[in-house]
Amino acid sequence: KTGIIGGSSAIPYIHNFKIVDELEKRFGLPVSIENDANSAALGELAEGSGKGCDSMAFFVIGTGIGGALIINQKVWHGAHLFGGEFGYMIMGAHTLSELGSPVAMANRYNKRTGKHLDGKTIFELADKDDPAASDERQTLIHALAVAIYNIQHSFDPEKIVLGGGISNNPKLIPLLNKEIDRLRDGLDLVTLKPDIVLCKLKSDANLRGAVADFEQNAK
Repeated sequence: KTGIIGGSSAIPYIHNFKIVDELEKRFGLPVSIENDANSAALGELAEGSGKGCDSMAFFVIGTGIGGALIINQKVWHGAHLFGGEFGYMIMGAHTLSELGSPVAMANRYNKRTGKHLDGKTIFELADKDDPAASDERQTLIHALAVAIYNIQHSFDPEKIVLGGGISNNPKLIPLLNKEIDRLRDGLDLVTLKPDIVLCKLKSDANLRGAVADFEQNAK
């Protein structure tokens, strides 16, 4: 709304000046800005797995856990622009990002074993009788399942859409559904089950969503 990107990032020169005004001046065109996760969610809403939905939650599972909430086909930014920042949710003594990201899973496994493997390899080793890999993958799956369950019962979106590199793994959703079923079986009076789907647009979601944001908000 201000046309200024606050905070800080690895690209310091985009912050804390009227970047929208400057871009409009240089291009001679109207400009809108939105962050990457929110843009990806808007892209999935426009032409991806969320098409036709009025509401959805979008998880970006990468180095940490990012995300977005869509309510009435618009991004829910929240009072402090933290809407959809699922990674900050506390789970025991840790955050969701610390437990549910494949990078964090790899760090935990490598610390336990002294190896230097990536998350994809560890995910596969969990099916090959590697106890440490099975433990760490289950930690990831449990954390994501709890987060998805809680978001479903807090906002009740029509769909939960998953993005990030791990979303390419065909075992991810079956494992999450199995864990959510286990959680639900241990609770009374639970009838609601999240509808979890994979993102459709992959790496194009951000760009398609930037167009959708412009269509919603341009002057």
